[in-house]
Amino acid sequence: MVASPEVNIQCAANCAADPCNNGATCTDQATGYSCQCAPGWIGATCDKDCVTVEISGSQTLQIDTMTTYTATGQMSGGRPVYASTIAGEFLHYLGADSVWCIGSTVGSYNCRAIVPDTHMFADEITGTFMLWDGTSWVTSPEVNIQCSAAFGANDCGTDPCNNGATCIDQATGYTCQCAPGWIGPTCDKDCVTVEISGSQTLQIDTMTTYTATGQMSGGRPVYASTIAGEFLHYLGADSVWCIGSTVGSYNCRAIVPDTHMFADEITGTFMLWDGTSWVTSPEVNIQCSAAFGANDCGTDPCNNGATCIDQATGYTCQCAPGWIG
Repeated sequence: MVASPEVNIQCAANCAADPCNNGATCTDQATGYSCQCAPGWIGATCDKDCVTVEISGSQTLQIDTMTTYTATGQMSGGRPVYASTIAGEFLHYLGADSVWCIGSTVGSYNCRAIVPDTHMFADEITGTFMLWDGTSWVTSPEVNIQCSAAFGANDCGTDPCNNGATCIDQATGYTCQCAPGWIGPTCDKDCVTVEISGSQTLQIDTMTTYTATGQMSGGRPVYASTIAGEFLHYLGADSVWCIGSTVGSYNCRAIVPDTHMFADEITGTFMLWDGTSWVTSPEVNIQCSAAFGANDCGTDPCNNGATCIDQATGYTCQCAPGWIG
C-alpha cells in the first residue's frame, strides 16, 4: 500500500483586505476576488467614477454614433462595455485588435467606428477615431471623447454611515442604506416604531403603533400604521406631521404641528378631525415603542469582510462568501 501525502486545504481570505471601494460588495473567489460596484462606479476595484462618456465631432459620417455611452457592468477584452443611447449599439474593446469599437455585437469586429487605443476606460481614450463610410475607414481627428457623468470625490471615504449601513456615493454627497432597526440620514437613529395613544373618543383607531418604512416625506421618515394603508408622515409645506392614507397629501385624520426630524421626538399638540373641524387634543401623546439601544456593532466584532447588524440586544454577523461562524 502506498501512503498518500496529507492534503492541506486552506481558504484564502482575499476580501479580508477590503480591496473593493465606494460601497462595493467584495466576493471571495477560488483565486482572488471580485467586486460588485455600487451605482456610479466601475473598474476592478470600483474606484473609477466616470460611468458615462460622450462622443462628438463628426457632422458627416456616422452622425448617430455621436452620442453618450454608459457603462453596463459587462466586460469585453478586460474593459467595460458602454451602451449607446441608440438601442442595441455599444462601445466595447477588442483585445485581439487593440481597438475600441462602436457596433451592435459586443466582442465582434462589426464596427461603425473604431479607435486604436489600449486604455482601460473609455474616457481615457486618446487615439484617433476612424469612421466607416460604407467602403473604407476614414481617419477622423475631429471626433473626440470625454467624460459626461462623473461622481467626483468619494464622499463615502469618511465612512459616514453608521450601525452596519451601506454607504452609496452619489454625484454630490452620499446616501446610507440602513441596516434593519436603524433610520436617519446616517443610520444613527434607533427608534423605528412609535406608539400614539390617549384619545378615547376621536379617531380611536389611530391610537396604535407606527413603524418606519424606509420611505421619506418632507425629508423625514414615513411610518406605517398597524391599520393597513395608513401612515404617519411629514408635510413640509404645512410644517405638520399627518396621519392619513396618502403619503405627502393633506388627507389627514390627525395632525401635529411640529418640525422635529423623527416621530419619537414630536412635542407638539395633536389635533384630531371630528368630521367637521379640528379638535385640539393635548391628551394624545407619542413615544418610542421599539428602540435598539446601544450600538453593539461599535466594537467591529465581525471578521473577514462581514457586515455587522445591530439587534435589540447584541448583534449578528452577515458573513461574506466563504466564511461562517
